[in-house]
Amino acid sequence: MMLDPIRNLVKKAGFDVVRYQSHRIIHHFGFNLVLDIGANVGQYAQELRALGYSGKIVSFEPLTQAYTILRKKSESDPDWWARNHAVGDVDGPSSINMSENSYSSSLLDIHDISVDARPETKYIGSEAIDVKRLDSVFPEYHEEGQRVFLKIDTQGYEKNVLEGAPQTLPKVSGIQMEMSLFPVYRGADLFDDMLKYVEDKGFRLAHVKPGFCHPETGLMLQLDAIFLRENLVEEAQIGQPA
Repeated sequence: MMLDPIRNLVKKAGFDVVRYQSHRIIHHFGFNLVLDIGANVGQYAQELRALGYSGKIVSFEPLTQAYTILRKKSESDPDWWARNHAVGDVDGPSSINMSENSYSSSLLDIHDISVDARPETKYIGSEAIDVKRLDSVFPEYHEEGQRVFLKIDTQGYEKNVLEGAPQTLPKVSGIQMEMSLFPVYRGADLFDDMLKYVEDKGFRLAHVKPGFCHPETGLMLQLDAIFLRENLVEEAQIGQPA
């Protein structure tokens, strides 16, 4: 199969294609602008590039140390921009809790169940950051006719990102975001509420990937979900080109 040499190449780069089958959706449906919210050091964008995505990427990361690495990775890629701020439902200063492993950092307080499952998610400090609404920054990157894919990995802050984007969301055709089945971050909406919230915006659940599981109980605490506009799902079902 054609996937085998790609799988081997990506594994050499430190990724596993099996874990990222969902990126096929980006290719199949012709997405050409990816907003990578909660980019950390650029892992998601690198995976996209390794799997052949050649469109535009805008990566948002508020933590200074992670952003410094992200910026260096993106510098040689003219279609990948790095921005040093969080995305939320307000424009202004805020503070983010810094976890020991960096990528679990959040504007929300972490729940004991997360630290119990993964001790490295514990908070070790905080950092002053800027927050901007997606509506405030989206016009800078969006061009008419682009098919927009929104990836949100903000550790419980996903709904805040969406609430700051009432003007942007109608121009978005796909969303990938982390969703919690159990309260990993205090105050974050859980799966059922988030599912209804996103569906009410005109999206349909199209793909689910298992995520963070408790090592002792086996309970899945978080998962990654992809939502698509109804028209894309309908076109795929009846075999017509998207």
